[in-house]
Formats: sequence, structure tokens, C-alpha cells
Amino acid sequence: MFECPLSYNERLTLYGLVRYPLLNDRELSQKLGLKMTTLTSIKNRLKAGDFFQTIRYPTLMVLDMELLVVKYGRFDPSADHEKCKQMMEEHENWAHSSIFSLIEGPNFLSLSLHKNYTQTKKEMYHFETAMHSAGLGEMSEIDYFILPLTDGNIRLLFDYGILMERTLDLPLDELPKDEGDSVDYVGTTETISLKSAESKVLFGLVQDPDIPDSSVAKRIGLTRQAVSRMKRKFEVGGLMGTSRVPDIKKLGYEILVFTHYYHEPTMDAKAIHESLQVLIDNMCTIYVSSNATESCFIGVAKDFSHYQLMKNAIHSSTLELEGGGKEPNTMLFSIPSMEFVRTFNFLDFLGGA
Repeated sequence: MFECPLSYNERLTLYGLVRYPLLNDRELSQKLGLKMTTLTSIKNRLKAGDFFQTIRYPTLMVLDMELLVVKYGRFDPSADHEKCKQMMEEHENWAHSSIFSLIEGPNFLSLSLHKNYTQTKKEMYHFETAMHSAGLGEMSEIDYFILPLTDGNIRLLFDYGILMERTLDLPLDELPKDEGDSVDYVGTTETISLKSAESKVLFGLVQDPDIPDSSVAKRIGLTRQAVSRMKRKFEVGGLMGTSRVPDIKKLGYEILVFTHYYHEPTMDAKAIHESLQVLIDNMCTIYVSSNATESCFIGVAKDFSHYQLMKNAIHSSTLELEGGGKEPNTMLFSIPSMEFVRTFNFLDFLGGA
């Protein structure tokens, strides 16, 4: 049975922090109808209890990447778990391309950014060879979803606003009706070149999203005003996003759902968009990406019964996604048992500016 350990005001505050990460305490308290002193106190308590973390991420206009690669599969269930985890860690340290990766039992999942297909093939070979040579599994147990960012689509990138809204037992009719703070992670396909000082500020902001601008300025030898001005430029120009990520394990969620769909060859872009919208509308979705032939989805469920209800709600509306002669691949990860190898890592792509 799902039980959130937070009081109503704590749930409301957490919802607001996640949905509106760019608002200050005064602005957020007004939006949520709480006293600012109450909101600030609760925010500090939630932060001290590690109920959420703040992340900043550069968008692809800055990173100059062409492909997002989802890798998933399973190790041999009889293989030593610690050896499997160590192999993943060693691969991630070698590749320096993973944004997010996890392991739970024999199952694994990762998202990486690559400059080109040459890098993708090189990393595939490295991972598959390491897995096979260590006796941890076979290459046939690994699958990939490769998204060219120039003509692919990332609908959600670890956006927990929907999850907070639908599972924290809040009065939806009383919540703010706007869409919250979000950044188009892909943005334009044009690559933006930053000046040396801008690169240093961006690195500092991504590295330590919780520290004030004055601390970033002191670390890199600039004025606070210069840092604040560049930060505003990054945010307004869509070069940097800010998110607050709740600890779904601490909040009592039990299942992370990953599904890789194969589209019917006859589906056009509009039909794909509409089918994916059904997923977003009915599942507690945190990540969705797609191209002309495939889609990937990551969502969260309170427990297995909740997962079954969501699955039944979308089944008849998404049958067209389950095409191409292949059934969708679905993996369920037990959130209490999940171990993260990488969590929202973007510094590797900024080159230690």
C-alpha cells in the first residue's frame, strides 16, 4: 500500500518546488497559497531530509551532441551482482557519456549522449565485450534505442511535475493551472559557442546548483553581478535548465517502468504524437522520447496494482505503437532495490571548464 510520509503542506510545498524550480520563496508561497515563512521552513526541512535535489543542465545547443542512446538489458541472473555493478561503473568511467544509469537485480538501464554514430558503435562494442568476457551475460540480452537529435523528439526529460501532481493526493482543481517551468532540452539544432567566461560560469552553475551566485563568482574570479547576468542569459536563451528531482524511493514509490515501443510503419508524426500523449496523460511519466519508428518511455508507479491500472488505461489507445512486427520491450525496476551508477551527470560534457 502506497503511503507518502509527508503532511499535506509538505506535499504541497514539494509539488511547488518540483513544478516551479525557478521561483523564489516569495513567488512560490504566493502561487501555492502558503505563508512564506511556512514554505521556507518546510523547504529547508525537505532539503535537509534529502527529499529532493536541485539539478542544472546545459541544453544540447551548448553540448554539440547528435545522438541520445538508451541502453537496457539484463545480466546473467546467476552472475555476481557486485561484479555487474562494477563493470557498469568501469564502463561509465571509460566512456564519460552517461547522463543517467542504474542497476536493479540483473536489469540495467542507461541514457547517454554521443557526438556521432562512430562513438555509439565504439561504446556498444566496449560494453558488450566487457560483459561477455567477464562472464556476466550475452550480447543478445542488450538492446538499444538510438535517437538522432536533429529529427527526434524529447517530450519529457526527467520532469517530475506530472508525477507530483497525480500521486501526492493534492486537490488538483486548486493547484495552479499553468505548465510550470520547463526548458526545451533539445532546443534548436544550432550549436551555440560560449566565451571562456561564459563556459566557466555555466560549469559552476551546473556543478553546484544550490550555492548562491556570489559563491560561484568567488570560485571562478568574477563579480556576482556578472554571474547573475550570465545565468539569466542562459535561462532566458534556453541554454540551461533547472529542475528539482524528488527522491522517489524516500517518498514510497515502488516501481520504475521502462518501455521501448516500435511504431506501425504507417504511423505519421501526428499519430505518434497523439499516442504518446495518451501515455503522458495516463501514466506517471518522467521521460518520453521518439523518432519516426520507435519510442521510449520511463514512468513511476506507486505499486504493482497502480502499474496495472495505468497499463490497462493506455493499452487500447497505444496499440498502434506496438507495431513493426515486434512487441514492446518492458522492464520493471524495483525502486527500493535500485542502485544508481550515474545520476543526472552533465559535467563530463562541459569539459571541466
